[in-house]
Amino acid sequence: SDCFGCIDSLTGIFDATGIEPNIWEITFTPESFCPIIAQLSIDVSGSVEIGGSNVPGSFCETADEFLFNINVLGGTWSAPCGTCLDSSGLFIAGGAPIGLLPISYYIENGACSDSAFWEVDIHPVLQGEFNSLPPICEDEQVSLSFTFDDDIPEEYTVGGSGVWSSTDCPGCIINANNGSFGANQLGTVNVMYTFNSACSEPIVGTIQIEPQVSAAISDVPELCATGDVVLLEAEEGGGTWASDCDGCLVNDSFDPSAGAGSYEVTYTIDGVCYDQDMVEVVVVPQRDATITLPDWICLAQEDLQPAMLWPGGDWSGNCDNCIDSSTGLINLMLAGVIELEVTHILEGLCGDSDQVILDIIGCDIEFVNVFTPNGDDQNDELVFEYLQSFPGNRLKIFDRWGLLVYERSNYGNNWRGDGVSDGTYYYELSIPGREPMTGSFMLLR
Repeated sequence: SDCFGCIDSLTGIFDATGIEPNIWEITFTPESFCPIIAQLSIDVSGSVEIGGSNVPGSFCETADEFLFNINVLGGTWSAPCGTCLDSSGLFIAGGAPIGLLPISYYIENGACSDSAFWEVDIHPVLQGEFNSLPPICEDEQVSLSFTFDDDIPEEYTVGGSGVWSSTDCPGCIINANNGSFGANQLGTVNVMYTFNSACSEPIVGTIQIEPQVSAAISDVPELCATGDVVLLEAEEGGGTWASDCDGCLVNDSFDPSAGAGSYEVTYTIDGVCYDQDMVEVVVVPQRDATITLPDWICLAQEDLQPAMLWPGGDWSGNCDNCIDSSTGLINLMLAGVIELEVTHILEGLCGDSDQVILDIIGCDIEFVNVFTPNGDDQNDELVFEYLQSFPGNRLKIFDRWGLLVYERSNYGNNWRGDGVSDGTYYYELSIPGREPMTGSFMLLR
């Protein structure tokens, strides 16, 4: 042959490896004294073995047009996607279905041919919608999240990663990977999730952050049970008042007429932000400065202690030092014969005052103002000192409604209050030759 080494001269084996494409002449000459020479032509085509290509492993569905190249030109490209790939290798990813797309290339050159196959993964654009959150409170911590669009196959969402960010409040992003968000800036904060994949669109959302609230209740002083309704105040409005009392609260006002005691009052702001405060409101009882004294008394005894419902306070009278300012004890000898004005004043919250006239006359009968028939052998009988010196006396005792409860002539200081209850009683003591004497006393057992 004229191909220089392409044929074995003894066996006739033709090897086209390494020779140029051409039509080669082959001659066979038999070993004979009279050989008949035979000739033939062999057409050797150029090799079309497919090697390297630029076919990538994946495309984004929004990728630009792409021209496939390969080391041997002149073949035909094909794929089961309609017009997404033409025979020259121009590929339009947007026309291909999402998922694995088989692509083939076939080339033929005379006796030579070859084909190659690839699988190209067409990725969907990763996108979705921010999972909206209701307004949150300052310093509250929440987790940001989103939902993929429904048309994205699940296999492309699993393992999809990215990071959260915020240009409005970079410090609010506690963990960019898991979306932990701290509300440390007031107002509207824009957030964004950016996928690590180039085939994606960022997901954006907004978070509304409201300021902290304070339900701190202003101090409430002690209140008097007979005082006016008090308006309760807190640092911020818009909350709800509540108490453990029955009917003491009217909206944001406290009515101390609920009675003496200690009451818990709470104020709650329960909106975007929450806060609660509690105070103890103390209501003290109304004090009573009522003085109980007889209308008149003889100067025969030295001292007289007014009866009172509420101890303490300041005592005074229209005399010089005849009344103890702390106890109200009247020194009759210092007072002398006088119409004594006795005043009892209870100062301060729920204060009260009373004033009575005690007619101190020059006689020797001593009148009682407190009577305690309780069986302790002390003051168990209604005694008018020195009454025994006035024979012919007549004693009448009336209750507070004016009903006669006891009457006796020549009273012997021995009535023990039988048949009557505790309380204030009024007496009329008649002594011959004198004006009837009247007064009151308190019966306490």
